[in-house]
Amino acid sequence: MYVPVKTKEGKQLMPTMPPVARHLIKTGKATPYWSHGVFCIRLNYETTDYTQDIVVGVDPGSKKEGFTVKSATHTYLNIQADAHNKVGQKVEKRRELCISPIPIRRRELHRQNPQKGEKRPRYGGTVLGKSGNLVKNTLIRHVKYGFTRLAGVNSRGLFSIYSMENKRLTTGAKRSDFRRLTRLNFCYRSGVSSPV
Repeated sequence: MYVPVKTKEGKQLMPTMPPVARHLIKTGKATPYWSHGVFCIRLNYETTDYTQDIVVGVDPGSKKEGFTVKSATHTYLNIQADAHNKVGQKVEKRRELCISPIPIRRRELHRQNPQKGEKRPRYGGTVLGKSGNLVKNTLIRHVKYGFTRLAGVNSRGLFSIYSMENKRLTTGAKRSDFRRLTRLNFCYRSGVSSPV
């Protein structure tokens, strides 16, 4: 996982690793901010515009689209690695980041099919709780689960929270157990995979 970096003037630079970003923030050389649910940093000092040419590969599938982003050097090395793999040598695993839109149900105030007693319970909506400052798909930091997202609230005021991979973690989170960070539009899942 990489952290996007911008100059003081807002020009996009090459991303950096999380430990480097933490060091820059801790020493006051960078300011953290959120952009569309992605954690980024902005440098507080003058720097040269460090960028490099990259290659983007697109694989449009029937249900998902795949994108690869490599530098010219890494593309060459991967081609060489794939060629060597044909003669039985091992290929290093690569990191991958999967991004998918969060499914949002809109304009559905009640469930369409009646439940027990011919009642249609409320369903949907984005505002959670009475305060109105919490909405669905808000990125939070929970004391036990770390970075998660809000998914709902029940009649007792307890919150449902999901992991970034869209897996339910609990339906009983208290408001005092987490800190609100920013609104999310996507689910993020990282991992490693071998080259095809």
